[in-house]
Amino acid sequence: MLPQKLSTASLTKLGVGRLSTTLITDAILTEIGVLVDNTELRTHPLIKDAIKEAATSVLNQRYNSTADQVENCIKPYKYEIDVEDREWANAKQHSATLLKEELKQCNEAFQDLKRTIGGNKLKQIMTFLENENNSIGENLARENLGFSPGLLAKGREAVFLQDRSNLLQMRLKFLQSGQCKFKDNKYKCPEVFMDVVAEKLAQTAVLFLNVELLSDFYYSFPRELESKLSNGLTKEQIENFAKEDPKIKRHIELQERKQLLELALSKIDDVMALRKRIA
Repeated sequence: MLPQKLSTASLTKLGVGRLSTTLITDAILTEIGVLVDNTELRTHPLIKDAIKEAATSVLNQRYNSTADQVENCIKPYKYEIDVEDREWANAKQHSATLLKEELKQCNEAFQDLKRTIGGNKLKQIMTFLENENNSIGENLARENLGFSPGLLAKGREAVFLQDRSNLLQMRLKFLQSGQCKFKDNKYKCPEVFMDVVAEKLAQTAVLFLNVELLSDFYYSFPRELESKLSNGLTKEQIENFAKEDPKIKRHIELQERKQLLELALSKIDDVMALRKRIA
C-alpha cells in the first residue's frame, strides 16, 4: 500500500499545474503560428510579431494564477482517491493496451538486434554477459577472442530488452487475472490504480485550464491584438506593414510617383502663369 501512496503523492507534487499550463500555452502559441503561416499574413513579419506578442501577453497574465489554481484543486488526491467501477474498468483496459504496446516495442527492438548481429552471435554475447564472472563466460570469451565494446553494448541492450519483455509479460498476465478485476485490489494492481490517478489529475487540470486560462484567452486576445494594431503602430510602421506585400508596395509606389508628377505639373503651371503675367 505504501508504494502506491508514495507514487500518488509524487504525482500530485510533480507540478501538474505548472506542467499542464506550460503545455497549453506552448500549444496555443504553436497553433497561432501555424494559422498565421497559412494566411496572407505570413508575408507580414510586423503583424506576425504583433499577433505573437498579443497572445504571449494574455497568456503570461494568466499563467501563474492558472498554475496555482490547478495545483490547489489536485491537492486532495494526495490523501485519498475514490475509484468508481467504471473508472477501474476503463483504466484496466487502457493499462493492458499500454503494456501490450510496450511489449511489442521491446520484442521488435530485440528482433532488430538479432537481425543486425545475428541470432547465434547475440546469444553468445548474452550468455557471456550473464556468466561473465564464471568459467562459462571465460570459455566464451576465449573461443571468440573477446568481444568488442560495441558488441558488448548491443548485448547489454538485448539483455535489458529480454528482461523487460519477461517483466511485461508477467505484469500483463497478472493484470488480466481475477486479482485485478475489482477495484478493491487496487494496491495489487499498481498499473491500473496509477492510470486512474493520472486520468483524474488530467481531467481536473483540463477543467480548470478551461476556466482559468482558455476562457480568458478567447475573450482577451482579440482585444489585446486590436489594441496593439490600432494604438501601438506608428504611421511609419503602418506604411511598412502595407509595403510588406509586394503588390500593395507597387501600388503605393505608383501612387507616390503619381503625386510627385502632379506636384511637378502644378509647379510648371505656376511658372507658365507667372511668365505670362510678366510678358
